[in-house]
Amino acid sequence: VKIGDSLLVKNAYAREGMDGNIEIHAGSLTTISINPKLDIKLPKIKEKLFQIKDLKEGLDSVNLICRVSNYYPPTKFVRPDGSTGIRASFTAEDETGKIRVVLWDDSTKIDICAGDIIKLENAYVKTGLNNEIEIHAGNRSRIVLTDAKLDLPPLSETVGEIKLSEIKPDLSGFTTSGRILQVFKPRAYSGGTIASLIISDGKETIRTVLWNEKAEIANELKKGDVIKIINAYSKANLNEEPEIHVGKYGEISVNQETNIPSLEEIEKSLITEKNIIDLENRDRYVKISGEIVHIDDDKRLIYYTCNNCGRSVQNLGLGWFCDSCNEDVEPVPNLMLSFTVEDDTGSIRAISFRENAESILGMDVEEAMNLIGETQDEFAPINEMKKSIIGQNISLVGRVRYSDFSDQLEFIVDEVV
Repeated sequence: VKIGDSLLVKNAYAREGMDGNIEIHAGSLTTISINPKLDIKLPKIKEKLFQIKDLKEGLDSVNLICRVSNYYPPTKFVRPDGSTGIRASFTAEDETGKIRVVLWDDSTKIDICAGDIIKLENAYVKTGLNNEIEIHAGNRSRIVLTDAKLDLPPLSETVGEIKLSEIKPDLSGFTTSGRILQVFKPRAYSGGTIASLIISDGKETIRTVLWNEKAEIANELKKGDVIKIINAYSKANLNEEPEIHVGKYGEISVNQETNIPSLEEIEKSLITEKNIIDLENRDRYVKISGEIVHIDDDKRLIYYTCNNCGRSVQNLGLGWFCDSCNEDVEPVPNLMLSFTVEDDTGSIRAISFRENAESILGMDVEEAMNLIGETQDEFAPINEMKKSIIGQNISLVGRVRYSDFSDQLEFIVDEVV
């Protein structure tokens, strides 16, 4: 059945719908004929098709022809009432713009992929958690493949092989190479295993995250190795900087036959040692040395990130939700430690995350969480280690940013040396 078809319905019954309007219901004794020969002439119905630019909050019965540019397969989730639902999503585009489309339950059963031209029928528009409008397709909606033509540029299947400096957030299917500067061994989280690397090609340095079975590869890698990463994807971290992610379909191989500079050359070329007084906003690959004179013991030590995109997640009471992915996720616990470093020229607040925070604190995230659980005090790990940390001489490599909140420069730690 399609819009414009005529139907002859026999032995149906009418009832009031949930929205207060009269509905025709077909039961076991109902017969329906499609496009029968009738003695009456029915008026033609002209289908109204929307374009993405015309969509706004609250529209229903939306019909739209679009192309799928990115498709995210179905995942199960648990509703507040305990029932299980299914959700999928994709990015839709036409000549006027792009929009996220969310598919619910039976609507997820359609077999689509990036590049398909589809027709959405009887969908509705609402505002998502990121305050942008989205199209939603429920059990009354329909999604069909169509031969309709859209005047859009072709989709590129993969990004191909790129340099580290060319990596931006939200790329997929790319290949790149770099020399390992740091290896952070695998550790468990509630959804599996995670490991990470810091790699460089002499001109750019970037964090690489290895998920689950790929995390075990970190046990075989060492500082100085040159690796080739195939079929990776990228996400923005908490500082909106790109990170490489290697998941189920990614590959990593050691490749020493390369034009990438040696480890010594990279470290010498990237890192500049400065006094604290000489630091400037947006400095990168800067090394500072000094004494830890203060620990921010009133700041939250544990924060949780999405196991898919690495962004912060919210605990909504019934589970963890990622605004960026717009779905329930398995949270990954991480440490964040902020402190003040002082040298002969001045002082600066330094912020360390994940493995670097663990190194400075002297305990890993699991030990910190166990201590918090035993004491029921979220500041217990800091209070326990504070005496041994303050007065410690330390050298840090990182970058400088300006904080609007404190109206001062801050040092983001990339490595504890």
